[in-house]
Amino acid sequence: MYITRQQDTTRVGSDSMNFARAMYHVGVAVWQFEYDFHPTKRVFIADGYSAVPWHCDFREGLTWGPFYSGLSLFALRSVIPDQLNELLGAQNNLSFHRLVSWAVRLHDQSMAIGQASGDCVATVLNRHIQPRDIPWDRTCLIAVQLAIASPHGDGPPGMLWPTHDLELSDPSFTAVNMLSVQGCLPLQADAVEFHADRSLTQSWMQGVVQATREQMRALDRDPPLDAAMRGKFTRRWWRKSLAGPWKQCRRESATDADGIADRDDTLPLDPHNPSLPVASLPPDADSLK
Repeated sequence: MYITRQQDTTRVGSDSMNFARAMYHVGVAVWQFEYDFHPTKRVFIADGYSAVPWHCDFREGLTWGPFYSGLSLFALRSVIPDQLNELLGAQNNLSFHRLVSWAVRLHDQSMAIGQASGDCVATVLNRHIQPRDIPWDRTCLIAVQLAIASPHGDGPPGMLWPTHDLELSDPSFTAVNMLSVQGCLPLQADAVEFHADRSLTQSWMQGVVQATREQMRALDRDPPLDAAMRGKFTRRWWRKSLAGPWKQCRRESATDADGIADRDDTLPLDPHNPSLPVASLPPDADSLK
């Protein structure tokens, strides 16, 4: 349904620890790596070495090491075929640009995407739908994402949002991941830590409520004002929010959700395809002011 492009996954700004430019609404796995693609070139040797006139060398900027992707999501749309029914991609049988393929080929990232495909299959069988229905059905999409981000017995949860400071064992892990990928937290492209133990402030809580309101058809619940820390607040807010009612994905046609054909649309629910905003600096630290 969609080819993941390198430009989607490059970092916002100059810091590779920032989030990627496109944080998909259908994110089902996280990853970050160098674009480990190594085209080579001939380097001709100076006079006097006519027996071996050239040797093979890497092209500048396309060896091991930087530059790296941003903290990226992998989109469910890139495992679902356009037309074939009852088929999903996994491992390296995915829809991505060749440079992205070299960055996503590691075992842990391939396994995470494969697990997401498995959760998608379970949702398809339980709900008697086709995989390509899921990206446009908010209820089904949340079911897939919640299956990924929830612990199962002794098995750890999977990550949906590449937050740096949240361990899998953190009690707020599932809530933070689910609210983040639903667009219900006041996220910024260069603020990659959640700070679960940070004291809850009125402005941050209001930011969460406002972000959630934008994702709901109606929001008639009060925030838990007695939660002292971000982590506890987020857990309780997710429990209140899970049942919705979530806004559904409006479609202009079977192949277009926002005026840009889905096949070529990085973020098909927003015609402007914006990156996350960057945190503003205080006046004494901002050289532009």
